[in-house]
Amino acid sequence: MAFCFVTSCVEADGDDINEMKEMAKDISSHSFIYNLAKKEGIDEELTDMLGYKEWANNDGGKKSAKKLFVDDWGLSCHSSMYQGIPCFYVVHSAIEYVYIDEKDCGKVLQGEDIRDRQHQLSVLKDEADEVLDAINKTLPQNKKILADFVNEHRDTLLTNRIPVQGLICDNRGFSSMMSFAEKINNKLSQELQHNECGLHR
Repeated sequence: MAFCFVTSCVEADGDDINEMKEMAKDISSHSFIYNLAKKEGIDEELTDMLGYKEWANNDGGKKSAKKLFVDDWGLSCHSSMYQGIPCFYVVHSAIEYVYIDEKDCGKVLQGEDIRDRQHQLSVLKDEADEVLDAINKTLPQNKKILADFVNEHRDTLLTNRIPVQGLICDNRGFSSMMSFAEKINNKLSQELQHNECGLHR
């Protein structure tokens, strides 16, 4: 598995970036550059693109490009979903640089398709807000309500690659349901991959 740079917040649709940031999980810069980025083959590209390689060369090699990356307090690393596609991103100088698996590059939406997906996401978020705002039950009951909502909207979620956790991340007090939402989303993702594999046979 190799990851590739797909976009930055400068070129991307702002709603796609905001959705990605809402679901983000932090990764330490050390773990990211020395482990994850290296494993995915983007460590050299990233330190070069963000200027750390040149900085290291100009500094006489006192610190490596990766060490400069780790020591930069203004930088942060995250995992999330970009347009419903698993991604990693680095925030450098207030710009998000997004990487996804090479095999998923053909799934990135452009133009009108982005707007259509964001419209569907907005509609589902509004409906989810109404359902979640109306409940004040035990965690098992809340999980059932969310599972029923997902089953009712399964086709729209799958077609538009809308992560379930993205529907509840705005709802304060539902952090206890986030891992459950992620589990549901993982099942939907597996179903989507299975469907796509069937189409390409």
